[in-house]
Amino acid sequence: MTSCKIPEVIDKVEEPAVQELEPNAEYTLIKKWDINAKIIHTDKLLNAYLVTENNELIKYNQEGKELFRYSDYELGNITHLDCQNPFNILVYYGDFQTIIILDNRLYPTHQVELYETNSPQVKTLCVSNDQNIWLFDEVNAQLKKINQKGEIVFESPLMHQMMEDEITPDFLLEHNEQIYAADKDLGIFVFDNFGKYLYKESQINTDKFQLIDNIFIYLYQNTANLYNSRQSISEQIVLPKDLNGIIDMNIQKNQMYIIDKNTFRIYTFVKNND
Repeated sequence: MTSCKIPEVIDKVEEPAVQELEPNAEYTLIKKWDINAKIIHTDKLLNAYLVTENNELIKYNQEGKELFRYSDYELGNITHLDCQNPFNILVYYGDFQTIIILDNRLYPTHQVELYETNSPQVKTLCVSNDQNIWLFDEVNAQLKKINQKGEIVFESPLMHQMMEDEITPDFLLEHNEQIYAADKDLGIFVFDNFGKYLYKESQINTDKFQLIDNIFIYLYQNTANLYNSRQSISEQIVLPKDLNGIIDMNIQKNQMYIIDKNTFRIYTFVKNND
């Protein structure tokens, strides 16, 4: 059964500028919840999207006020979430190969069954800048773009025609008209907007990341890291001291959103000048 909680309308706000990222920072806790969760994403309006262990999606504003909830327990586990566009949110139920598209109130607008798209095995996907959907077809070893009706609008060449690595991406992201495919064992593979392989960031091993300008933000072996791809510099992010491990994190502007084993927290941070 699908359920949606719809309170008052949210006014659209301008997209904020990105705070310069620093590995060392001073943190101020805005809000903390006792909750068991597994995925956190944010959008550029500073909203946070939390997936609980019970596969409920909850949306919060930047002060931590709950705005909306969405769930569909008939589809099983939420395995992927893409909130880059806060008006076109992608929720993926990998067990059933089903995509649900939500609007900014977390109300379902489209449903796509991937078994109908000749893509029988898909682990990861993302929303494209033209509001279609990129996915990696593991059986055919191709990047594909489908529309919100499930129709294929583009297919890349086969991976073995472009590279020696046999990749099985854990995470996809489109950023500045390039597609980034993260294979946690091999690195991050970069393609142009026509699916042509460009290069590999072999220094990064992760199954999820953010990309802000030229800086990758990701978790590795329970640590948070920055990688500046232009300067080929890696640094570990110093996190707040009272965390009970770290499950997932996200950064937007000067705010950090963190899930640990028992809580969800929102912090602001500023550069530490010591």
